[in-house]
Amino acid sequence: MRYSKLVCKIFFGIFILPLLMSCALRPSQSFIFESYDLKDNNDTYYTTDLYNPSKIQKLDPPICASGDALSSEPTWSPNGKYYFCPTGPFYINSMNPKTLTELENDGWGFESWSPDGQYLTIGYDGGLITKPYFELAVIKNDGTKLTQLAKDSIAEIPFYSIWAPNGKYLAYLLDLTNQDDMLLVIVDIKGNNIARFDLRKLTNNNFNDRGYDWSPDSKKLTYLGSHGWYILDIESGKLLNLEPNNKLCSEDTPEWSPDGEKLLLIAFNCQEIQSNDPWFVQRVYTINSDGSNLKSLTDKSVGNAHWSPDGKSIVFDKYTDQGSEIFIMNADGTNQRNLFGNQSHLSFIQWITP
Repeated sequence: MRYSKLVCKIFFGIFILPLLMSCALRPSQSFIFESYDLKDNNDTYYTTDLYNPSKIQKLDPPICASGDALSSEPTWSPNGKYYFCPTGPFYINSMNPKTLTELENDGWGFESWSPDGQYLTIGYDGGLITKPYFELAVIKNDGTKLTQLAKDSIAEIPFYSIWAPNGKYLAYLLDLTNQDDMLLVIVDIKGNNIARFDLRKLTNNNFNDRGYDWSPDSKKLTYLGSHGWYILDIESGKLLNLEPNNKLCSEDTPEWSPDGEKLLLIAFNCQEIQSNDPWFVQRVYTINSDGSNLKSLTDKSVGNAHWSPDGKSIVFDKYTDQGSEIFIMNADGTNQRNLFGNQSHLSFIQWITP
């Protein structure tokens, strides 16, 4: 009897327990994607699992009104539970309608979610006629706990901020209107200044203000230059030029791999763009975080690309004769295939994290 119990314990410890642990530690591979209907000129949103794409669930978000199709998409929180319209009519499915009305009347607009989906940044654009500054604040997703983060009478804060993965810091750009400076500002969630960097001086004016991305450990930021990409160490202030030869151009911010060892780049040959739309000449590249081993993974016509949460795969939109399609490949570029079996007019939106 004791022997049987011992055998069961050994079997459980060797086979069952590791299996249960691997399942528990396996990150979510769920994501949101959209399907565009040419007849109705409408987008429909769905969720599915990367490794089980036949398991599809339709979402029912609001229709965000805007003349700009890119800015009219609902923006989901990382956990997929909440969403907001970035442009009017303002809507957040967790916020009191009265608070939404007050924010909209006061000129606030929504920006980005905190990693846990509990807070979001909002920006104020009253226009230079009524106020000589832009403002930045953080607010809880139910409309409470509004905290002012930035207010500067001689500067403009471009309508974009990004949370660090640890949820403790925010990065935003500060454009000094009376000076030729573009500052990258790091603050905590109470607005206390952590660091400031003059990106134009650091990069000899090789700077593009379209976006930046935190490293998984919240210690570095990568951002886009007019040519190439940079990695900035927040503590030391050291700057690494990822592509000093200036042969590649891009309109997208590099994306860190989940382990922080590599970055994903969407880029094209600078001489190749000319009058072409970038989307039709872009390729997916990876590069080590020390700037080594730049590698092209795809052919042309890539719209965007993202690491899977487990870092084993890359999902990317590809433009074909049938329209946009969602492809998947291994992290080294092998085994490229259409995720939904040649269905077109689909686009990846974002991952859903627990």
